[in-house]
Amino acid sequence: MKKTCFSGIKEYCLAHQRHFSAGRKFLTCMGTILLGAILGYGSEWLEYGMHTSIAYHQSDILSGIVLVLNNFSIWIFAATLIAYHSWSPLGAGLQSFCFLISMCISYFIPKHMHYGYSVVLQFALWGAIALFSTIPAAVIWFSRCLSGWGIVIKMLPVAAVIGEIAFTVYRCIDYYSPIPGQPAEPLKWLLIPDRIIQLGVYILFVVLLILILMKKRDCPKRKRSKEGRRNT
Repeated sequence: MKKTCFSGIKEYCLAHQRHFSAGRKFLTCMGTILLGAILGYGSEWLEYGMHTSIAYHQSDILSGIVLVLNNFSIWIFAATLIAYHSWSPLGAGLQSFCFLISMCISYFIPKHMHYGYSVVLQFALWGAIALFSTIPAAVIWFSRCLSGWGIVIKMLPVAAVIGEIAFTVYRCIDYYSPIPGQPAEPLKWLLIPDRIIQLGVYILFVVLLILILMKKRDCPKRKRSKEGRRNT
């Protein structure tokens, strides 16, 4: 039974993997590393600018972008799409790790240089997240052509972004409350431009994830061998 299970997984991978050459796989990983580095360094550069420049601090658009980059949703969104469009489950895990670890390095090294305090703990935490992400990345890859549980798996990153939307709304209501412990004036906090940008980007992430992950794919039908049918 165990042999049949593993042979079925191998059969599924061979049937659904995308056939990339070694050179294309290398270039894809390099592009993933570059994307993570750009987003990580850009996030720290904007955050540092917000603390040192009045012009940056007064820009609602930049403030909203910093709020997006400093939370989990953008990383969930990007890592999910990277894993989903990878060439195999191993490739999905590898690309997810490369993306997050490059983001981690390009964010925390400049942060240490700007502020001078130790970032070892934060770096270790994000490094652990990057390493753990290889597992859900592979699971997301497997869900591409699965119905039933596949749809449930695809909805998990969507639910994570929706959860961050709810958490952001809760924090806004609590933070902008005129009296501690009392609700804020109805919808008044929604008039704050940077929060509108943050929530708008989160909603865009949800819509794009649903459209991309739920798009019907032309998947080859799985054929079970006679030996597999006998073993079951």
